[in-house]
Amino acid sequence: RLLSPHSHGLSIVGGPGTLLAGTEAAAQAALIAADQSYTPYSCSPAGLALVCSRGGLHSGGSIESCAYNPTMSPLQTSLVAAHAGGVSCWTDIQQAVLVELPGAKTSFAKSLALVLEEIAPECDFHVYHAMYETL
Repeated sequence: RLLSPHSHGLSIVGGPGTLLAGTEAAAQAALIAADQSYTPYSCSPAGLALVCSRGGLHSGGSIESCAYNPTMSPLQTSLVAAHAGGVSCWTDIQQAVLVELPGAKTSFAKSLALVLEEIAPECDFHVYHAMYETL
């Protein structure tokens, strides 16, 4: 199912009007990554978008495995996307936007803040919460 298209039906809590100026594109990319993430075990979809100094926007979402150890965080998948997109130095990351569910079993906000502080100290990190859309 990982490679099959799917959607969690997520949207940003409060809608697009709640986004900080300058984070809209990254928030949208992170929301799409969260919406398409593969999280059948924790039910904690999350996505991260990285904006780099050379203009690149790279995103990735959580990918879970039943074996747990091979599970990939949104940081790992977005760094892979950035590297594949030509980013060779993590200090090129200027902005990171995480989208996740509030109160999720698995939250990435604190760990991502710590890692980003080390690998991209000038990076502005923002967290937005998502919710399941109602029909």
